[in-house]
Amino acid sequence: MGKPVALNQCAVGARQGEATLHLTDHSQTNTLVGTNQAVDPGLTVQVKVDTLDDYCARNAVESIDYLKIDVEGYEMEVMLGAESLLSSGQIGLIHFEYGDQWMNARRYLRDMFDLCRKHRYQLYKFYPKHVMHVPKYDSHYETFRVTYWLAVSPTMIEAVAPYARKG
Repeated sequence: MGKPVALNQCAVGARQGEATLHLTDHSQTNTLVGTNQAVDPGLTVQVKVDTLDDYCARNAVESIDYLKIDVEGYEMEVMLGAESLLSSGQIGLIHFEYGDQWMNARRYLRDMFDLCRKHRYQLYKFYPKHVMHVPKYDSHYETFRVTYWLAVSPTMIEAVAPYARKG
């Protein structure tokens, strides 16, 4: 039997505290970075923010095999709150979305490349039938159009290799 699932009513980010969640017409586009899609600019809710590092330490989570991050522009904040996990390679694969909300967050794909390189993770871009290894940052990826990426820890490179094409 697998490990139990725990539901937590909080966001994860770069530091513990509180943040304002901006609500939109569609709950899948609610965001912590603000939006130009808000139904009503005043339609917000305060949420508790934890870091992945602190949450995992408190709850004895030793490793994360697959982490999916789709938080409408807050992806870098989630990653910055996981630096201890990243530096020790405790997260195997990190699937994240990059898109137009990164502009509202004042974040760039280059930021993610820099963070991943710092922790020896390699980046791959998702395509319909494969992933492509992207060994270094190039500004032509900085489109702010929705794309999906995979950050791969050094211990998982061989597992991803059969599905990857070279960029």
